[in-house]
Amino acid sequence: FSRAAFFGALFSLAFCLVLVPWTIRNHRVFHLFQPLAPAHAEMPGEFVPRGYLAWLRTWIDDGRYIGPVLWALDEAPIKVAEIPDSAFDSPEEKQRVAALFDKYNHPPDAAAPNGANAQSQASPAPADNLVEEQEQSNDNANDNSNDNSNEADSGNQNGEDNANSNDEADENDQADENSSGDQAETQAVEMTPEIDAGFAQIAAERKARHPIRYYLFLPFKRGLSLWFDTHSQYYPFEGELLPLRDLDYDIQQQYWLPLFAGLTFLYTLLGVAGGWFLWSSGLFSARRWLLLAALIIFLRVGFFATLENPEPRYVVEVFPFLSALGGIAITRLTSAKLSSQ
Repeated sequence: FSRAAFFGALFSLAFCLVLVPWTIRNHRVFHLFQPLAPAHAEMPGEFVPRGYLAWLRTWIDDGRYIGPVLWALDEAPIKVAEIPDSAFDSPEEKQRVAALFDKYNHPPDAAAPNGANAQSQASPAPADNLVEEQEQSNDNANDNSNDNSNEADSGNQNGEDNANSNDEADENDQADENSSGDQAETQAVEMTPEIDAGFAQIAAERKARHPIRYYLFLPFKRGLSLWFDTHSQYYPFEGELLPLRDLDYDIQQQYWLPLFAGLTFLYTLLGVAGGWFLWSSGLFSARRWLLLAALIIFLRVGFFATLENPEPRYVVEVFPFLSALGGIAITRLTSAKLSSQ
């Protein structure tokens, strides 16, 4: 035990020595004792929307929501229609969130491109109608585009054939989509401390109402989402396996995503089997290595399951240890088969 304690203390000292230059630099530049980088990589005094992040942690349980509501923050508008119903405990709470997002999507200092937008900003819609307006905006846009295309078709009855008119309508629709996409990208948005405080209040209320959901169920679901993912990030066929109807057949997702999901399940089964073989051996050295692998895997997954951005890429580092356990399982199974013959 004394030998293990000595090497443990030596390793801890070496770890601290590596951080000394960084700590000295931060103290000289920022006048702060900061041996490690901040959680959000912010500069001293920089605003971090911790209230909004706390609200995200009260409902995000899958990585598919990270892009629209987290990475889009201060970059693009965020719509309540893109948020699942599990993020709201009541219609009144949904209205409060919609009102906060309306302030975020339409900051007061944003320059209006024309008089119509200026008039709409001068008389904003009531909070009770925000959700309905956002949910109906896409339908109204589609109706307007259909009306415009019908008018264009009726005005071109001068001998042109139907193929040309359809091509023109398609080009107009494509132009409308591009222009609307450009407007969404260039729309000014801002998360202010006032809006962030509103989200912090809602987050505190949700945690107080359902502490077990916040501290137990949601981290567990995030952990499952982190682990049992296709892990297809950075591949051309990256995407979500479920729902199956949303698979993109053009990039062969119907083949690659089930294959990658199956590999994840196979690695998991072999890893569990390898861990069982190590434990059942009864050897202290074998159980020690099993404990090391279990601590590395479960501590990392457990930590990232508490964050608001459960991205599967964070658990890629544990798969080498899972592969080692799987290799032990394969070796034991093949050895048992050969010995039986």
